[in-house]
Amino acid sequence: MLRTSLSKAESIGLVNRVDKDEEVLAKAEEMSMVIAQKNPIAVKIAKTLIKENQEIKKGLEKELDFFVRCFYDTRPSGRHKCIS
Repeated sequence: MLRTSLSKAESIGLVNRVDKDEEVLAKAEEMSMVIAQKNPIAVKIAKTLIKENQEIKKGLEKELDFFVRCFYDTRPSGRHKCIS
């Protein structure tokens, strides 16, 4: 098992934040409020990717597939139009 300090984990991008124990619940509630204001379809897709992507290669393939579905309009001509 790999062991590292919290500050090291944060500095290498393994985690995106480190909070004190007594602040965790408040920070989680803040984050949940921000997420609740986002597009529900985007949130559902993000949750799906997080839950299903334990294997990195498979996860990257799914992420690309979802990205294309969210941001590109696939045309019968085989060309893609970026949706902005």
